[in-house]
Amino acid sequence: MQAAYEAGLAGAKVLRLKRVRGALQQHNPDLDLSEFTPEVLFKNMSPADIEALDEDAFMAKINKWKSDNGLEADAVEAQRKRNAQNVEKNQADREAFGGTVKFTLATGCTTKLSKPKCAADIKQHLSGIEYIGNKCTGKRVGQPCKICIKFVGDLQEGTACKPCDQFWYPRNSAILKAAKEVQDKHGIDFGVTIVYKPCPKKRTAAPKPQGAKKAKKAKKAAPAK
Repeated sequence: MQAAYEAGLAGAKVLRLKRVRGALQQHNPDLDLSEFTPEVLFKNMSPADIEALDEDAFMAKINKWKSDNGLEADAVEAQRKRNAQNVEKNQADREAFGGTVKFTLATGCTTKLSKPKCAADIKQHLSGIEYIGNKCTGKRVGQPCKICIKFVGDLQEGTACKPCDQFWYPRNSAILKAAKEVQDKHGIDFGVTIVYKPCPKKRTAAPKPQGAKKAKKAKKAAPAK
């Protein structure tokens, strides 16, 4: 009610200007807003004159002030540009990996693991035993990565520092699930016992038998004696 009353007195556009000023002050506390006023932006114009301006002319004054003060004039256009930049960066990351997103499990490790084969690659990397299609072949193809084994142990303890600046990285649960199989099947020692507990499935109430529903309705409908 108060906002509607103020809009009726000063005009909707002047009220909008005050709200824009408040938002700018909130997000830019060090910004000088002394000239972001109707008297300065719209010189020699009354509130009625400002209200009579069309939308483009009204926003042009505000956007010019924002531009002169190093602010983004058009939030929608600015967001569009940021999205385009992110798409270009993501595409560059994919092309750098030959079209397949890859990642390193721990800082200091140079082995690139594949996102599409995430679980199998982690198991093979931690055990040195070959995994194809997430199934263990039993064939030794290398040695367990000591750097990543220590990292997984720290991850279980909650003290691991994940590598930064990667396009994609698996969830903790996916890493620990793979590590637990390696621990149990190949006896890899992570310094701590790897414990993986899958998220419990939501229980749904069993539907009541139709006969019980009908009997209950019939009991309610029966006249009292």
